[in-house]
Amino acid sequence: MHESRAFKLTKDSEVKTKHLELHKEYELLDTLQKSYLQGLDTEFIPPCIRHIDIINQKIFDDTVFTNSG
Repeated sequence: MHESRAFKLTKDSEVKTKHLELHKEYELLDTLQKSYLQGLDTEFIPPCIRHIDIINQKIFDDTVFTNSG
């Protein structure tokens, strides 16, 4: 609705305000999701791959899964 003409046709300012607030929340959630996925790509997945032998299904060092630092 935000990108369409329907938003411009809406006369009720309260509806427009609520819609804009909701749209901002969706943008924030999108940003948070992208940040989370980027964190997985750079901070979690590479160390896991270095400590796992996927073919033989063995974990070389399981502290990578329990160490928060």
